Formats: sequence, C-alpha cells, structure tokens
Amino acid sequence: MRAAIIGGVLAVGMLTGCGPGVEDSDASELGAQEQEVTWCNASSYTIEYYAEPELINLVGTEVCSCFSPKFRTGVRTAYSVIDDTSYMCV
Repeated sequence: MRAAIIGGVLAVGMLTGCGPGVEDSDASELGAQEQEVTWCNASSYTIEYYAEPELINLVGTEVCSCFSPKFRTGVRTAYSVIDDTSYMCV
C-alpha cells in the first residue's frame, strides 16, 4: 500500500514538472527586428557612413553586389562616401 502511494506521488510529480512553466518569449520583447530582404538587382556599390562631416569615424556600411541581397551594418547617417563600382552585372 505504501509503495502504491509513493509511486502515485512520483507519477504526479513527473507529470507536473518542477516550478512554473516557461512561456515562449515574443521576438519584439527581445529587441529583435525582422526586416524584409532587399535585392541589389543589376547594381553594385558600397556606401560608408561616418559620424561627422570630416569622415573620420566609420559607423556603418551598405554593400550591394549584382543580384545579391543588400548587406547593411551599423547605422546610416547624412555623412557618407559612395563607391559606385562601374562594371556590368550580367
């Protein structure tokens, strides 16, 4: 009898687990951003973004290479240098 009670208590304990359940966190709560992929089509360029007009501190880049997804890091600012690679994307 005693073994049956202990077995029942163990079975219930295994079914309920320990402590409260963990809820799935929403991506917006984690600060994640989902962005649409932008394609380069028939263009190729690199843009470097700087923190100041003197173009000293690089704070971001944007790279586009023939028919590939656009790749961006850091932040965009008004102070930029564009390297427009002039070759044909075939």
